[in-house]
Amino acid sequence: MARSSTKQLEKEFRELVRRWLGKATEKYLKAALVYYQVPFPKTHNLGELLDLLSVRDRPLAEALSGCTVLNPYAAEYRYPGEAPDVPLREARKAVETAEGVGTVVEGALRKKTQKRRKMTDS
Repeated sequence: MARSSTKQLEKEFRELVRRWLGKATEKYLKAALVYYQVPFPKTHNLGELLDLLSVRDRPLAEALSGCTVLNPYAAEYRYPGEAPDVPLREARKAVETAEGVGTVVEGALRKKTQKRRKMTDS
């Protein structure tokens, strides 16, 4: 019984990763673009979003360049029934990558916001 429950939890985890990870990563990139007031098209292509970001903040875009491995999650695996099952090891690695994107974007934008505040307070 416990083995069956574990397998079911793993399956649900992989499904959540498959459906939501790319969306979350895409939203972080788009948040950075909004911060920089860079218009962007309707796209799920992470590489395209990084290219737009690199125009305003090349170091940030370069720090995030590894997130393009998540492109299948953002574009191809987006909808149920349209993608292959994601192996558990791959799903875990994808979560680590997406968490890294969140950490880097949040940190970079927090620093830039603090810097702007200091400049306006002076």
